[in-house]
Amino acid sequence: MTALDTIRAALVARLSPVAAPASVFSYERYTAKADGMRALYQPAGSGGAVDGWHIRRGALRRRLLPSGRLLVGAEWLLTGYRSLVDGDASELVMDATAEAMMTALDADPTLGGLVRGVPAEDGGTSAAGAQLVDSEPVMFGGVLCHRVRIGLVTEHFEGISGGLGDGLAELADPAVRLISSVVERLADVDLLKTVEGRLAYDRDDDPPTLPAALVMPLYERTAIDGTTLSYRDRVEIGVGVVILAPSHYPAGEGAAAADGLGRLRALVRQQLHGWGDGPGGLVAIPLLFRGAEPLPAPAGRVAWRELYAPSIYVEA
Repeated sequence: MTALDTIRAALVARLSPVAAPASVFSYERYTAKADGMRALYQPAGSGGAVDGWHIRRGALRRRLLPSGRLLVGAEWLLTGYRSLVDGDASELVMDATAEAMMTALDADPTLGGLVRGVPAEDGGTSAAGAQLVDSEPVMFGGVLCHRVRIGLVTEHFEGISGGLGDGLAELADPAVRLISSVVERLADVDLLKTVEGRLAYDRDDDPPTLPAALVMPLYERTAIDGTTLSYRDRVEIGVGVVILAPSHYPAGEGAAAADGLGRLRALVRQQLHGWGDGPGGLVAIPLLFRGAEPLPAPAGRVAWRELYAPSIYVEA
């Protein structure tokens, strides 16, 4: 079973209790005759009334991320039909069912950990959770029915094999292993749930467990040491630490949320500032704090990059 199959099954399992006694089919059912179509969407005890839903997957987008994972975005369309009966206020019943379904989807946006669970970017806006696409009367199987369509965009990660790091885990030179060493040191910060080394930052390549720190190389800058006749270069190495955290907070508590981000930054700085030199150390000059800046982040996240710059000496 593929990841998309698992997501489809999770949608059916989540929505079936809400739609009951109507059925929620995992795919769009079809027969060539109108009476056959009605029969598919007539639950037991309905007295011949139409009342049923199906799920159809539409567009699928795949993007390779810097970490080597694929970000897979899928558009799902949930369509329901219900016989229009004015005396039963069937339109209000259908509206209530649709709203209950959207609430059930929003209650667990990760579908039990299967999908990313953050608002998906759609034309420059963040579509948070399930959206009502439309609601209108239609003829279905020869019966006048309400038709409601609910849209949902899910995003999940899929791994791929291979990469630059294969077979390079046991590098001997401490300076070469600088990023790995910074990752190991930040792993001791209790508030950080995930610490990873990366080659680059991508706003969509965030780990599922937050708060997190992503450590990556940013630059190398050299200057010839004028105090000696030998070719002795001082190489400053830019090390970026991107701190990722949830950005949701109750109205009026923005200052408290900013203080929480400040606390994470302070913990990272305590671990790294002035660390790394000394006998047998990683570098000749320790990690020095050089500045910080906010970075673009997906809706529901905040990203802040700290810059540290240790130095090593290279002699010819």
